[in-house]
Amino acid sequence: MYYYYGGAERYGTFENFIKTGDFSDLRSFELYSIRGQVIFDDLFKFEELEESISVINNKLGLSSNSISLPTKKTKGGSRKVKDYKELINDDVKNIIDVCMAREIKLLDYKF
Repeated sequence: MYYYYGGAERYGTFENFIKTGDFSDLRSFELYSIRGQVIFDDLFKFEELEESISVINNKLGLSSNSISLPTKKTKGGSRKVKDYKELINDDVKNIIDVCMAREIKLLDYKF
């Protein structure tokens, strides 16, 4: 989202982006929960989308290629840093941990 929202041109550094709080738009726990309880049977991570589509096809009783992803480049190529860990220091990690705690726990993310 840093790059989508303007990256270095707008924020200077990733740390500045996090400290503005603009990344909090990514919080989505309220979209799939009621009174703090998750309301769905399955959760699919974006980074596992291809495998998830296979699971969905299976659950719907469809052939393995009934639903498929397009083979289109979706990234703009604007990222200068490929590994997010290069952008995150302890201060940034702590801010993200607090703001995104429910999503991190639910999705079992580690960083």
